[in-house]
Amino acid sequence: MKQLNVEPSHFKLWFTQKKKLYDIYGKEYIDKLPEIYEKLAHTLNRDNYFTKLVEKRLYDKNFQNTALEELKLHLLIGLYNFDDELIAKIGSAKTIDEINDKEVLNKINSILCDSKESIYFDALYSIVKLLFTRYIDFFLKKYIIRKEPTLINCRGVKDIQHCDFIIERYHQFINSLSVESTPNPPFVGEDGCVIINQGDLFHGTTYSEQVIENIATRGLESGQLHGIEEDGETFCCIDFFKATKDSTPDEICSVGKQYTNGPRQIIFVINQSNVEGPDAMFPELTDYDAYNETTEKGLKAREIVNVAGLPLNYSNGAAILMGVPPCMISSIIINNEIENDSTKVEFLSSHFPKAFIVSRVSGKVIKQPTERFTR
Repeated sequence: MKQLNVEPSHFKLWFTQKKKLYDIYGKEYIDKLPEIYEKLAHTLNRDNYFTKLVEKRLYDKNFQNTALEELKLHLLIGLYNFDDELIAKIGSAKTIDEINDKEVLNKINSILCDSKESIYFDALYSIVKLLFTRYIDFFLKKYIIRKEPTLINCRGVKDIQHCDFIIERYHQFINSLSVESTPNPPFVGEDGCVIINQGDLFHGTTYSEQVIENIATRGLESGQLHGIEEDGETFCCIDFFKATKDSTPDEICSVGKQYTNGPRQIIFVINQSNVEGPDAMFPELTDYDAYNETTEKGLKAREIVNVAGLPLNYSNGAAILMGVPPCMISSIIINNEIENDSTKVEFLSSHFPKAFIVSRVSGKVIKQPTERFTR
């Protein structure tokens, strides 16, 4: 990587950095920013060390904490003008904890044990840490867009390997859209009502001809593939609720709340038997479920998402990387406003000719598939 040229304009502040500077300078910290940014830019640009840290981190997400510790020592040396003799005594040590020389440690302790200097250095180090993180995000985004421009809104990747993995997942998903296949039909009880079996997946949305046309063409896909920002949880995934027991259409619509429980909502259902087991239609897609901690592929998917923020678990949810093709949709449950409009029912059926259209109110099949093919 060519040596980075850090400009003062590259630095930004979040609340944490602002608070630290405010504690030092009060409201006047804003007036101090140009001076601080110039000093930090000069320190980082004096050699190629910062660039090398950024480059190494881009290829290894596990290097993050070590990189920041190395950056801390490098910044300390630069800001406090360690002379050549002291720098030589640091030797091969890359972090403060690796230093053994007493004179160097005394110099460092004189800075970090001084309350005023310690607070000042911590504030500047916090600003540089933020810059480092933003650089990583910038270059990863630049890398992924260069290789696959469609993924311009992609978030959640942590290093180059992640980028390549997500690109591969995206191409796998796109390839699935051209596969001709038919899902298993929904289970119908003796009373003629559809039963959503335990483990079946369902995803709700508001009726819209444009949305229906998009799903009929592209399947159910991550919002990031069409410009919708994720909510900080399941990056690059399409989210599903999962039936926790055999349920009526009305029961699962109540579970989904605002996503499924409205007069204009339509709910796409995927049979559990088509997700796992011998009848799995696209295991190369559905095995990458970020809620599944029991498989290697599930764990791989979890590396992309914000695990701490996941709102569901494997018993009641699924988050499949990128998406699933429309041919996996076995049935579509419609709420009362849609059911009472024959034009809308026909529009749905014509766009999903392999799916059963099911009434939420009665639980019965309103319209059979217009096409059935051999899988």
